[in-house]
Amino acid sequence: MTTQNSTSTSPKKELILAKNQNRKMSCPFFCHIQIAAKIGGIPESVADSTVFLVKAADGSHDPIEARLLDSVRCQLKDISSSFTWMSHAMSREEFILEVLKKVENTSLETMMVIYFYKNLSV
Repeated sequence: MTTQNSTSTSPKKELILAKNQNRKMSCPFFCHIQIAAKIGGIPESVADSTVFLVKAADGSHDPIEARLLDSVRCQLKDISSSFTWMSHAMSREEFILEVLKKVENTSLETMMVIYFYKNLSV
């Protein structure tokens, strides 16, 4: 995938994070974990040309532009602490408990995606 800077001709999608966990929006490269979309999502064929406008819902960081570089899928029960520390600044166990408690209709078998982004705003 390409990592060129934003252009006005690139399609833009909005990504709303609850907050700027682990100060990821200030990093040149960062990851974010979310529940996998059951339908839709972003096809790999257009991912490298899509610029995301990333916003923190709580206003903890100014919006940034980012490009999706890669992703990893796994069930919640199989998620690695390597990803949960980087994305949410919490252990694997803390992350799993938070998802199960805060997100309706989730289980240990819920499919998750770890997205890796390049911050185009730094």
